[in-house]
Amino acid sequence: MIGDIPPTSIAAAAAAGLLSYYYFFVYKKRIRSCCPGQSHGFLPQDANYACKGIVKRIDDSVRAYVVGSGKRSVVIIHDIFGLHTGRLKQIADEIASRGFLVVAPDFFETNGGGLYGKVELGFGSARALLSTLWALLSGKMRGYMRDHPWDPLCERVWSSSVAPWLKKQGCNSASIVSFCWGAYPALHIAAAAKDPKLDICANVTYHPSFPKVASMFGEDEDAILRAAAKVPFSAFSTSMEPKSWHPGGNAERTLREAGGVVAWEQVSQMHGFMTRGDMKSNLGLAKEVERCLNAGIAFIEKQNSKE
Repeated sequence: MIGDIPPTSIAAAAAAGLLSYYYFFVYKKRIRSCCPGQSHGFLPQDANYACKGIVKRIDDSVRAYVVGSGKRSVVIIHDIFGLHTGRLKQIADEIASRGFLVVAPDFFETNGGGLYGKVELGFGSARALLSTLWALLSGKMRGYMRDHPWDPLCERVWSSSVAPWLKKQGCNSASIVSFCWGAYPALHIAAAAKDPKLDICANVTYHPSFPKVASMFGEDEDAILRAAAKVPFSAFSTSMEPKSWHPGGNAERTLREAGGVVAWEQVSQMHGFMTRGDMKSNLGLAKEVERCLNAGIAFIEKQNSKE
């Protein structure tokens, strides 16, 4: 019987079987190193989207996507898949359209060129697929988490590159918007905020993976949250985050007890929905992405108005 089956069909079936095996038995295990199982996976950057900003070096070492203008700034911190994936740049463009200078630094570039390299990947790219599989199978994704602690790597990107660059642009305030892995450096930035020339006025995070990343480095989660409470905090969590990061959980209580301004919402979507959910085939998800982004921007604008 097998002799009657075209070789191309056999090859396709074998490839599908191999990919299915790796997806369910390898990919899901790897992704749990940062994201919960069954969350939205890798989404290539849409090659058909015309970005309104540019990728450039903001100093001698860090590349960033920059869009918009003004004295008010927003720093976007990408998820574990990196800057050049998903909807990061579309989100940056939308925030910039509200009157902000937006900078999205590539936190992974300073160590090996980023999880998927320096080349921006298009939708459906064979390179994107191969890079994704290699990152998952080789353990590179988990390795990237271990290779990017706050001190010294992420802290250096912030204090030696991003913050000085913002001040040179005349910005007197910055808000942070983070996704998944990005909540880890975002909370550290809020905890360390002490520069009188650059006020960190809001910290907005979507489906945060902070507790998993912090625990990997043996950090005291509550201590960081207490220190970060001086920056108003808005979280959009899903049911897939740890219960301590649900509304009313330990993370919110710790922030409030430390005197923080907190807005916390649990969204009925899968982890990763903001940057990696497929909006083209799921209109309900698309509406939630738009609603949650508008709510996050409104929180930022409210905190900026208090200056």
